[in-house]
Amino acid sequence: MSTGAFGIVIPGHPVLFDANCRQVDPQRWLADVANSASAVRDVTLFLNQPLPEGTGLAAYISPPPFQSWRFLGFVHNASPSATMRVRWLPEDANPTAAQVAIAVEPLSELSVKQSLVPGDEFTQFGKGVATDLIRYLESFESMQSAAGEYLTKLFNRWLERFEAKSKRDPYWWVNSASAI
Repeated sequence: MSTGAFGIVIPGHPVLFDANCRQVDPQRWLADVANSASAVRDVTLFLNQPLPEGTGLAAYISPPPFQSWRFLGFVHNASPSATMRVRWLPEDANPTAAQVAIAVEPLSELSVKQSLVPGDEFTQFGKGVATDLIRYLESFESMQSAAGEYLTKLFNRWLERFEAKSKRDPYWWVNSASAI
């Protein structure tokens, strides 16, 4: 890849281009994200030039001491930019410094990696609230009756519908807010 092929945007930090990154081999680059006032939450990756056919640019992130890498997402010629949410683990303690790695990889491998990325956090939040509500309702004696079993079945069907709707459009609740 030639210079100026991609860029990285991390809110609160200067835009980085491949020329600002350390090239560790012909297909991989590392970018240091200096200490900031808050944890890195989003990484935007974009292409300035087309990639070789059948390849994409993968983004990974690591908290200090930069030994464990997490796949964030990827871009390719048909989708030349993406903003990827960083999901830090509890043991990472919301680091204010990080390293971002960019790598050219086959699209077939990237699609598999993308399918393993955790689902949208809004959906996970909604499921957590719904599950907590049903557990609360089940704690009442009246929910142990036939009517309670019926309500639990209805609630579980609603939860399945919620999950399917959120999978199709994670922001459905924003898009339909004016209709409520």
